[in-house]
Amino acid sequence: MAGSEDERADRPVPPDASRGPPADPCPVALYVLFGRPGAGKTTLATSLAASLLRHHMNTGVYELDDQIPDWMRHNFAAGVYPTAGERAEFAAGACAFLDRELVSLASQRGRGAAAPVGIVSFSFVNDDLRDFFRMRFPSARWFLVDTDVETAGRRIRARSGHFYKIVDGASCGGNGSGGEGKKTKGVDKNAESLSGSDRLPSSEWNFAPVKFPHVRLDGMAPVDENVTKIVECILKEI
Repeated sequence: MAGSEDERADRPVPPDASRGPPADPCPVALYVLFGRPGAGKTTLATSLAASLLRHHMNTGVYELDDQIPDWMRHNFAAGVYPTAGERAEFAAGACAFLDRELVSLASQRGRGAAAPVGIVSFSFVNDDLRDFFRMRFPSARWFLVDTDVETAGRRIRARSGHFYKIVDGASCGGNGSGGEGKKTKGVDKNAESLSGSDRLPSSEWNFAPVKFPHVRLDGMAPVDENVTKIVECILKEI
């Protein structure tokens, strides 16, 4: 659950971190795989990239977990969730990283070749993180990897050395809507998400309902089946 002030890493937050530079036209076709930790995003992203390469598409995969700083990883492992300000700081840095990578990927496009494809993999648990990225990359297509809480939790527990130790207590269901249930490890399944607050309650661990257009993928389905769905979508758009 969210810890007290003295349990958190002492980390100043720049007052303007939530602003970041204005949104720019994305130089590549960008697709976002999101869902609760343990949903299977990384596995799906790896298989999707391999499939796109077989279609002769220049593809970049960007695991935004890699951009999480060590101090935040330490807090996650201790069950301490980042504040809204800390999330804004992370989002600004992750967007700047992605901007640079996508420009580099676009520069590799050959004459007459299809547009490069960028694949972003990240949980995007909270509305504020989703809103930040959607503002910066408005043309991105979002795919929700929808996996039930029990399966996601089992996968998290099976991971070796992963920093994310707490799994949310609300199932995102078919449309990312929260579900009800008993409390587990500092998570109140019935608590309403308060992502706008600065000091986060335990409900911030919950995967927030998805309120914008997206494509739902069954996280329990075979990986190849979901890859096929995404590739078909990409081929129609490029």
